[in-house]
Amino acid sequence: MTVYSSWDFKVDQLFRSFPTGFYIKANGGYSYKFWEGEKDFAYGYLRPNLNLQTSAVVNVINPHLDFNPISFVNLFAGYSYTMRNISEISNFDCNQVICKADLNRKYYGARVALAYKNFLLLTGIKWTGVSLKDPTSQNFADEQSSTIASAGKDRLIQKTLLFGYQLNKKLLLGYLGQYNHMQNLKQKTKMHIALTRFTFSKNWELSAGPGLFQTRTDANNFTVLSLLTWKFKEAPILAH
Repeated sequence: MTVYSSWDFKVDQLFRSFPTGFYIKANGGYSYKFWEGEKDFAYGYLRPNLNLQTSAVVNVINPHLDFNPISFVNLFAGYSYTMRNISEISNFDCNQVICKADLNRKYYGARVALAYKNFLLLTGIKWTGVSLKDPTSQNFADEQSSTIASAGKDRLIQKTLLFGYQLNKKLLLGYLGQYNHMQNLKQKTKMHIALTRFTFSKNWELSAGPGLFQTRTDANNFTVLSLLTWKFKEAPILAH
């Protein structure tokens, strides 16, 4: 019998060496499959979900909605409220820009994931309106992109590319690239990672690798990125 709705839950732990970043994020959602065809990829679903993220000094509440008209095309939108109790942020002079302030983020975007034999390609774009909870006349730091946003509010555009080759069921090798552009002040940063993904079991997965982070002043810095994922429960409806 086909399952048309189910819940899922996972926890991510991310670390980046430069700019220094760390968080633990819990994500839970409920998926509704609204159509299904004969092919493995032929289905569409709607998934409302909630992210709760913390690094102790930065905490985020983020309701999010995924809409997939077909399995490999993802349209999404959401809102996040960031509470920052922090006086220093890596790669920022917090005497010159606001660091300790709460932020509102409203966003939408799209992703496409394609697979052919052992090859995987994922590309996406995200538009985010970011603003201070209490606007001032001073520019503020955006810790997600390591860019400076203009006083009061700004618009962040993020583009992501992941290309990989599945060596076997447990190991994937690939490239991860991310481009960030804060519009008003024309701030840009880029990240390039040689990524390796290890699948230890159906519940545990680690993606990690070295790379370069290009700052808003065009300086290239060595960085290491790791993302450890624990999948408590996956949604069975997302498999045909």
